[in-house]
Amino acid sequence: MSTPDGSPVAMAVDPSTAVTVATTTTRRVPPPCWNDEETAALVNAYKDKWFALSYLNCALSFLKTSTYSACFVLFCLPEWMIITGIVGFETEHGVLHVKLHPECAPHSVYYILNLLTQRHCAGCQFHRAENRGSYWDSEGYHINNAPYGPPYAMIQGILQPEGNIFTPIPTEHCPTITRGSVAWVGSGPEFFISLANHHEWKQSYTVFGSVLPEDMDVAERIAGLPTIADVWNSVNVSVLETPVSLTVRRMKSGQEQAEPGS
Repeated sequence: MSTPDGSPVAMAVDPSTAVTVATTTTRRVPPPCWNDEETAALVNAYKDKWFALSYLNCALSFLKTSTYSACFVLFCLPEWMIITGIVGFETEHGVLHVKLHPECAPHSVYYILNLLTQRHCAGCQFHRAENRGSYWDSEGYHINNAPYGPPYAMIQGILQPEGNIFTPIPTEHCPTITRGSVAWVGSGPEFFISLANHHEWKQSYTVFGSVLPEDMDVAERIAGLPTIADVWNSVNVSVLETPVSLTVRRMKSGQEQAEPGS
């Protein structure tokens, strides 16, 4: 759905109460008689579990206080996230590599990382697609004296696996919408990827990531798929004839391949 100026709005979702989970872990260290190779093997064998436990404990503490802390960035994020900070939105038209922004949207990033632990992302999809038309150039800059849509230069969808109860995400203060910005519609789970610089929307949306520039052609391809005209809140919009399914993937080093998060 969208507001009278064409910008995205949230669809109704059922709120739920967050579940508190307690975990306990005992730190183990190798005996002093172990050599470096044996020590490295032990660390590698347990590092994934350690990161998962420390990430969960710290994140739950962070979410309970609702106060941003460097703890989230330094200790809650798994190792691969600290190194690359990138997840993949995998579609049949290509993979959108998304650089997450935990420094300004920690609640949002926590939600995305939690999606990686799900067994599936059935129901996650793009369902609205509008190209740049003649109103924005290929770099996302608005053409002088041109209207701001329709079309509104964005693709919109939902990041909520079927059967999962969604808890609204708090508003987080992030940059304005630019080409490649990935942001929530309201408090989620509706989201959109902008194909243009939408400074006219100011800071109305929580930007939790950015599509890498080299992958914007994938977003442009989706925006060019066949659509059906519809009206949302008295605004003309373009809805995809066939929604585009997506899967959230953890990216391996080098970003050449994707692997499931679970």
